[in-house]
Amino acid sequence: VKLQNGKTALVDFDDEDDLVILLGDGVNQYVNPHLADNQALRALPHALVLPKHSPNNARVWYGRMVLPPALAVHPQHGKTFAELRENLIRASTITEGQDLNVLSLGCASTSHVARQLEDMSCSADALMCWHKCMSLADYNVSEDICSSEGKDVFCINPRGQLWDGTHGDFYPGCATNDTEIATPYPTLPNYPRDASVCTNSSFAEFVSSSPYENEINLGAGGAVFLWNVSDG
Repeated sequence: VKLQNGKTALVDFDDEDDLVILLGDGVNQYVNPHLADNQALRALPHALVLPKHSPNNARVWYGRMVLPPALAVHPQHGKTFAELRENLIRASTITEGQDLNVLSLGCASTSHVARQLEDMSCSADALMCWHKCMSLADYNVSEDICSSEGKDVFCINPRGQLWDGTHGDFYPGCATNDTEIATPYPTLPNYPRDASVCTNSSFAEFVSSSPYENEINLGAGGAVFLWNVSDG
């Protein structure tokens, strides 16, 4: 970590598991403006370095960044964090002519910008999608195919929405710059169920009267997988 005097120091962990909580740049934007100068909290510059080990060994660590609610309004920019995130995703996925004013949204200093932490360099016949280079040919898409539709090659989901930088079902496809960023999948009809109507006995009756020939009970929660096998 970097101390306030500019010097770096190693954190001394013990032999047991450790939980470390670090304050991020958000405290400079949301908290410190409301505190006295001598009470200001400090966003801690830090780096993680792991010792080298044999290729046959593995080391696991888990880190979690806590973000503000999507509908919360940023005190400086007057936009919700969902809107800021969407703008940042659009700006960061452009390989040329990136707008630094957009990439610095949400940062306390304009010298800080959003960035992708993984290597974003892919070959000409591949696209950085879902944190890896995906072959365009594997998904029957190309720049020429998308151009004929008046679109460009983007990382999309089955609903044609742009990759939001998270995990999920994404692959190369054709889309436009104003295509919607990925949203949560809609819930199933009648979800959550009405417990007064869909009781255990009524569900058992539904399963027993179904036209399916095969059945597997999936265990906890009462879920049942039903299916038929047909020729051709």
